[in-house]
Amino acid sequence: FYSSTTFLCRIYISDRSIAYSLLRLLDRIRIPLAKIIVETMNVSLTPELEQFIQSQVESGKYSSSEEVILAAIKQLEVRENIYKGRFEELQRSIMIGVEASERGELIDSEIVFQQLQQKLQQRREQAS
Repeated sequence: FYSSTTFLCRIYISDRSIAYSLLRLLDRIRIPLAKIIVETMNVSLTPELEQFIQSQVESGKYSSSEEVILAAIKQLEVRENIYKGRFEELQRSIMIGVEASERGELIDSEIVFQQLQQKLQQRREQAS
């Protein structure tokens, strides 16, 4: 049962496959829908990148060039999150050192360099 009132809803979905799936679903349950707007972004690729993307699709790993690009962007997002976490960890370590120095808990630089050289030597020996 639908009323005669018109309902306008704009849906912005960046993934075309999701947008079209939603459109098919709404059509199946007979909800009138005037338009689904799919926002797009045009990106210029070098011929080498285009060839690489096409080779990934032809290999069967991906079903479309969009899928290859989405996988790459997801990997970039993962990498950025890892770097962000490492950066935050480094900031915390620096703050611990600053707070320790403010309390007068300092180590002579000669001792620090000796300890670093010993650790480096141990790692070299373990690697051999």
